[in-house]
Amino acid sequence: MVIEKKQDGSAIVLIPAGLIDTSSATDFDNEIEDSLKETKNLTIDFSKVTYISSSGLRALVKAQKKASVDGVLKITNVRGAVKEVFDLTGFSEFLSLE
Repeated sequence: MVIEKKQDGSAIVLIPAGLIDTSSATDFDNEIEDSLKETKNLTIDFSKVTYISSSGLRALVKAQKKASVDGVLKITNVRGAVKEVFDLTGFSEFLSLE
């Protein structure tokens, strides 16, 4: 998995590509953690993510908890099987999906 990182004003946009699974979830989690140290406003663009496992979902739960204290976490461009996973697990209800 490759994660592109862009600055958008005061926000950071992460654009992961490929699979977020057991082998890549730690890198995904670390990139989110590092980004939340730099900004209170984080957007994760899922347009290039084709799969997410429970390890990836766990990283998002952790990120949501941290961001909710005094920042904003947005998840954008979720599609296909990844959107279905978010819907089936209830993540669509507590994450800010756009």
